[in-house]
Amino acid sequence: MALQPLTSVPKIPLEEGWEIQALAAGRTSDGHPTTVALWNSKIKTAQTILLDDITARDALAAHFARLASLDADLLSAMLVQLLPKVQEALREQEQGKLEHQTTQ
Repeated sequence: MALQPLTSVPKIPLEEGWEIQALAAGRTSDGHPTTVALWNSKIKTAQTILLDDITARDALAAHFARLASLDADLLSAMLVQLLPKVQEALREQEQGKLEHQTTQ
């Protein structure tokens, strides 16, 4: 499945005004490819990773930690918390599409 922009952007607040946001996501047999942004009043950087993959999450957490001077372990834990929010956002979007199709 291709990535789709998330209409309800899942966010996890961090320290000092930073947050991580899931801008787009999808579902594949391998998990949930997700475009994750590091945000502090504007997008600092964004990268698409398989959010279910611990190695990919830890690498992204380390990258974000360097850019924002935050703790990599904290960021990794926050990325774990982002996954169920992404799953819920995808379910809500799919439900909305189904409801829209049945009313046409």
